[in-house]
Amino acid sequence: MGGDFIQAILDSQAEVVLGRIVLWLLIGAVSGGGIGLALFFGLSRAGAWPKPRWARVLTALWLFAALAFVGGWIGGCEGGYRGVEQSATEGALRTKVLRPAGEACAAALAFVDVSIRNLDLKTGGWSPITPEQEARLREFAAGRVKLDVRALLERLKKLEQRAVDEISAGLKEKLREEGRLPAGSLAEKVADPLLDYLIRRKLREKLPLSALESFPDAPTFSELADHVVVRGAIPAILDPARSLVRSQQLTFAILGLAAVLLPLALAWLARKFSSTARLPKGLAQSSG
Repeated sequence: MGGDFIQAILDSQAEVVLGRIVLWLLIGAVSGGGIGLALFFGLSRAGAWPKPRWARVLTALWLFAALAFVGGWIGGCEGGYRGVEQSATEGALRTKVLRPAGEACAAALAFVDVSIRNLDLKTGGWSPITPEQEARLREFAAGRVKLDVRALLERLKKLEQRAVDEISAGLKEKLREEGRLPAGSLAEKVADPLLDYLIRRKLREKLPLSALESFPDAPTFSELADHVVVRGAIPAILDPARSLVRSQQLTFAILGLAAVLLPLALAWLARKFSSTARLPKGLAQSSG
């Protein structure tokens, strides 16, 4: 799925994404190089750099190039994220890929709603979809009727409880046959609520009903599709992209700090060894 999204981005708005990358790369590189030169001249006034001209020139070039590279990388990452964000929220990726996917999910929810209405929770039997229900599905897709999401959620919760009861009963029967859960024992009384909790938790991992709680109470087909796109598909793209970009930017910001500290450390070492090398001569003059 992630690969399909990336391919869709490249196919739909590659120029937009690449344009944002180039723009922000240039902004970051110019800003980084300017910061490097500003640091060089600012620290020069504080006497942080060695006095030889060649050393000062190398230091200036190093700070300019290193911070321009770091700034360009940070800016390029930001541009890539902004390009993807624009494509997902405003561009062809939303209209040509995400919107149809949202409409498919809306239609699927409506079908699930109709199907669960035909489920007998006592026997577990399913009744076929009636022509009236098929007509209602078509009316919902046409935007003439709304989907009662609250009622759907309640029916799904009842279905979940039935599944929990059946799985729990089967599991306890298996444990009794193996002699691990004697009938009427204290272990059975403790295991009953614990098994129900664990099974319900596992089912909710597979069937996240909590996601439906954020849906509108009675959306139309278009409103439901938009909700799926805005609250589901777009965050599924942007959240991992944002995390990746921020981690890259933080890494290169640390490298930029190291690039500034390196010439400072070398200058300090140069002064340290220089003063140490002059010490015997000074001691000899004082003794003379």
